[in-house]
Amino acid sequence: MEKEELKIVSVEVINNEVDSAVKAIKDLQDKGKKFL
Repeated sequence: MEKEELKIVSVEVINNEVDSAVKAIKDLQDKGKKFL
């Protein structure tokens, strides 16, 4: 693999992790609203 390809892959992985974190936070916020 070329260095450029590795950079693109790592960016995609980071974006996926960010998306997962955002979804998790939204889920927690939704659960929190139900408790309040």
